[in-house]
Amino acid sequence: MSDSGGLPANIILVRGLPASGKSTLARAVAAANHLPILDRDVLKASAAQGYLDDVEAGELSYVQLLLLAEQQLALRLGVVVDGRFTKDDLS
Repeated sequence: MSDSGGLPANIILVRGLPASGKSTLARAVAAANHLPILDRDVLKASAAQGYLDDVEAGELSYVQLLLLAEQQLALRLGVVVDGRFTKDDLS
């Protein structure tokens, strides 16, 4: 168990199709376990605001998501990762 009494320092990956309830589930899991959420949609939206086109922003958001999750684990901290993670997203 982690010091917070929740789950051990792991990545909890919440994935699925758009509008399938990923974000709702991710928020509930994060709240119940006192973990931060890394939300791919937030990262993509910030990259797309005048900086990159939709495809580039999407690609960058996955790179950022995985790097931030890796950083959490290196610190022995858990994290909830919210993203589609479909085959098309990762190719």
